[in-house]
Amino acid sequence: MKRYIILFISVFYVLNIYSQKVNYYQESTTGEDNLNAISNLGKSSSSGWAHAFDSRYEGVKGTPNLFHAFVPSFLLTSGQEKYIQFESDLDLLKNTVMFIDPSTGKLMEISSDNVAELIFVKYDNEFIYKTTKGMKFDKKIRENKFCQVLYEGPYRLIMIPLKTFIKADYEPAFNSGRHYDEYRSERKFYLEDSRGTFHHVILNKIEYNCLVHPTQLDKKSLAKLFPDKKELIYKEFEEKPDSVNVERIISILKKF
Repeated sequence: MKRYIILFISVFYVLNIYSQKVNYYQESTTGEDNLNAISNLGKSSSSGWAHAFDSRYEGVKGTPNLFHAFVPSFLLTSGQEKYIQFESDLDLLKNTVMFIDPSTGKLMEISSDNVAELIFVKYDNEFIYKTTKGMKFDKKIRENKFCQVLYEGPYRLIMIPLKTFIKADYEPAFNSGRHYDEYRSERKFYLEDSRGTFHHVILNKIEYNCLVHPTQLDKKSLAKLFPDKKELIYKEFEEKPDSVNVERIISILKKF
């Protein structure tokens, strides 16, 4: 008799435990109800811990770098006389020279403040870069930027490559339709006058996005920068008066 009582009690506990397990899941939500419950939790508070990801974001376009690759180059650091041969690129936002350390394989950087000259060898051509440190500009440049020397002198023509980071903008209020972050490229040309001051000049077209309107380079503006060369400049502009590009300006500067 005791044996039957013990067996009955054991079966009762087993059934009771199993029944509790089934009831536990039956009281929860499943499938679509489960997703709706999570969504409501996110709406139930001001911050919400359940957030929906915006699938419209398309990533990042471009890079902050000049070449987007490591290019054979020769670096002359400040205070040194010998060039260092390696492969490098420029980070135009941080104003640094980037290269891979051959011993560790790690990405390294050199500030523009420590660079005297950097020569890139690409497409069988040499591209000479220096920094704006020590240069005098008609409108002050805040940072020590890298600049490509297009013509060395006695009146120098340089180009400063720039990168601007623009964040994605797809908020409902002022939607620009840009669903990606972007590194936008820009080039600014500067011409050194007879007093050693660099002026921001425009070649061929006006840049309407400039905060400080630069000089549209033509025979009058060029003669204003070099008043003692006015006669030569006007003579050079008799043919193709509207054609102003890097090559033509350099050809004129060589005759000064």
